[in-house]
Amino acid sequence: MVFSSTIFLFWFLPIVLAAYFLAPRPVKNVTLLVASLYFYAWGEKYYVLLMILSICSNFAFGLRIARHGQTSQGKRAMAGAVAVNLALLASFKYTNFIVDNLNVVLAKFGVGAIDVPGIHLPIGISFFTLQAISYVVDV
Repeated sequence: MVFSSTIFLFWFLPIVLAAYFLAPRPVKNVTLLVASLYFYAWGEKYYVLLMILSICSNFAFGLRIARHGQTSQGKRAMAGAVAVNLALLASFKYTNFIVDNLNVVLAKFGVGAIDVPGIHLPIGISFFTLQAISYVVDV
């Protein structure tokens, strides 16, 4: 679903706005979370679970960072969160690139090539990963 599509403009957006404004205050954020996940699943149904896992892990990291603050435990938690997010991004975005270049080097040494099936790049992975890093750094 694209932001300028008729489905978004005349169905999804009005329904989500109505649900948000009719929802009681404690449920407003949950309403937006569910609507956002539905919107993402519309275009990338197989990787919505990946986004949910990313959201949950970053929320857990954020709680740990908030609990420990500027202590060494808080700094380790932040470093861990950044590392997990960058590993997620690198595994989807750069695995094929790294393997292709590694195969060139291995071929020069007479070693067999590494065969990795093509990895599908989830929609918006760079955006939501960098937003998650921004969140844990802000916390």
